[in-house]
Parts: sequence; structure tokens; C-alpha cells
Amino acid sequence: MCDLCAPADPETKTFDELVRLVTDHLEPQRSEIAERHMFRLRRQRAGESMTEYLQDLKHLATTCNFGTMLEENLRDQFVSGLANSAMRSRIFAEKNIKYKEAVELALALEAAERHAEQRPQVQVATRAKAYIEPGQDDYRRAAQAHGGLGATQALARTVRVQGAPLPRQLHSAGDAGSHIGQKGVVTLITTVMSATNVDI
Repeated sequence: MCDLCAPADPETKTFDELVRLVTDHLEPQRSEIAERHMFRLRRQRAGESMTEYLQDLKHLATTCNFGTMLEENLRDQFVSGLANSAMRSRIFAEKNIKYKEAVELALALEAAERHAEQRPQVQVATRAKAYIEPGQDDYRRAAQAHGGLGATQALARTVRVQGAPLPRQLHSAGDAGSHIGQKGVVTLITTVMSATNVDI
């Protein structure tokens, strides 16, 4: 205590003054410049979710004394620090986007990306009728019977009706149509159809 009060004598200090001296010694005031520097250095880490990244940014901002500019600074650093450059460019394209709007857009893009990665396969739907060689009515009936299935499945079952199964592995309906076309059986015209929330 004597060292904290030096060169004054502790006995000359009031209780409140002594408490303030001890508090300042144990919890020194942080440098605003240093805190903002740490805030500006924060980037989304590999494997880190959007919400985790945002929560840590908000925590760092509490000691930056941004005042009324808090949301603007959060928006700028949140977008600038995104790990996904394509996502960042997409948000940059928005004019006058607010903090919450930027976060909502980023979360939506993240969810769409995650959904695309998790889907086991692309949903394929047939959008045109099958063109079948004369005399191949069995194939026509088979294709119509399986019209509710994905194009690849329908094609595979159509060929199996005549005892000529497709290869065991087909990567797309296009592969199936190509294989069947080579056999002189049937050709399908197909179109790939792709289908596609967090507190801020």
C-alpha cells in the first residue's frame, strides 16, 4: 500500500482514494488503440461457424469504446474478416447494407452452402418425353410407369424391363441417357433441378 501511495503517506488518503488506487493497480485501464487493433485483426478461422465468429467480434468490441458507431464497425469487420471470399464479394455488392442485413445475408449464404455440401446427390427431374425407336413399346410403358422417380432411376428400371441393365454406377441422368442411346434403346432429354436461421 505504501508503494501505491508513494510519495504520499497512506494515512493521508481517504478510504475511497485507497480503493481507487488498488483497483487501478489490479485492473489497469485498457488502451483503446490496442483494443481496437485486436478487433481489426480478428478474422474468421478455418472451420469456425458464422455465429461463433460474430459472437467473438461482439465480445472484442465491448472494450473498443465505439459508442454510436458500434454497429457500423461490427458490420465492416464482420464482412472484411469472412473466410469465404466469394461470400464477402457478394455482400460487398450490396449498397448501403446495414449491420443486421449483412449478418442475415451471410448466414443465409452459409446455410445454402452447407445444404449444398450435405445433399447426397442432385435431384434430377425429367422435363421432356422419351423418344423411343419404333417397336420399343415396352420401354415407353416402363418409362411412363416410373415417371415419378428421378431420371436416373427411371432410366435404369426402363432398361431392366428388357433385361439390359445399366452399369452399376452412373453419376448423372446424362450418363444414363448416353449409355442407353448407345444401345439404340431410348434417349431422354433431362434438366437438372436444384433445390435449395440464427439469432443476430
